Amino acid sequence: LLSTLAGACREPVAESWTTELEYSIGADTTGADTTLLKPSALGVLDDGTIVVADAGAAQLRFIDPATHTIRRTLGAKGQGPGEFTRPVELSMAPDGRIAVGDASTRRVTVFAPDGQIVNEIGPDQGRSWEIAFDTRGRLHLNRRTEAKATGEPTVSIMAADGSPAHTYGNFLLTENPLDRMQQNVVRLAPAPDGGMWVLHNYRAFIERYDATGQLVRRFPLPLQEGQDTVGPIVAYVDNNPDLISMKRIVVADDLATMGDTLLLVAMLPRNDSTGFRTRLVAFDTLGAQRFKLDLPRRAERLATHDGRVVTLTFDGGDPARIDVFKLVRAR
Repeated sequence: LLSTLAGACREPVAESWTTELEYSIGADTTGADTTLLKPSALGVLDDGTIVVADAGAAQLRFIDPATHTIRRTLGAKGQGPGEFTRPVELSMAPDGRIAVGDASTRRVTVFAPDGQIVNEIGPDQGRSWEIAFDTRGRLHLNRRTEAKATGEPTVSIMAADGSPAHTYGNFLLTENPLDRMQQNVVRLAPAPDGGMWVLHNYRAFIERYDATGQLVRRFPLPLQEGQDTVGPIVAYVDNNPDLISMKRIVVADDLATMGDTLLLVAMLPRNDSTGFRTRLVAFDTLGAQRFKLDLPRRAERLATHDGRVVTLTFDGGDPARIDVFKLVRAR
């Protein structure tokens, strides 16, 4: 077990890559472009269509990669079947199903490729936060508010009948409930053979679980100067629960796989004169760093498709935007 989990200590492998920006969507300061209102999650279909969960529109938006315009939408504002209040989570299964998580209702709705509702998982079955399909088409739900003790599992792998088939995770219990929520934020990305990669955004490490929820690998993320992973993230001001302060920010925003051999992580370097920018760090499946490169802005969500990296920026005061980069090996 120790040798399996020790991918953390592998030395970086020197490779040189760069990005070429192919196109952007959004980033309009005039207000005329309403393609992106308040996006919070994205994915890419096999044909290159970009799918965005837009909380401002309370719907999914399918964006044509050629025209950069909305091809179709799915859902509407409301709390009925197939409706959303604040859709913030999105994942696509290998068979074309799409799962959407709503931050207000804590309901997860699964749609067939034609837009018909397959099933809905309500908060009565456990409040769901981050979601992801694995390569076997099973839905993983992070229920980080359900755990009670450090080390307990938080993620459920759902069987075909909607019941939890396996659980896994690494809960951290802290005294402040708001801090506890932040400490246990994760992002999920499918690993080969039905497993899952788990990024601990604030705690700065990555875990890989197999198809039965067994931990097979863990490695830390390389910290930038001034970044911290110790202590509270959120604290009350003068013990007043109505006043809170952020003590530290995320170390990494998101992760995505590229094929079966690369894991891309959107690391967040400290703010500089140009604002927060993402450092994209690539690891192999054993945790060895393959390359790193800086993106021109913060990438809060990542997706990959056909050798390209698709990023979503939605926070920080600037208009929301999607950038599509081609990864190019430097010569």
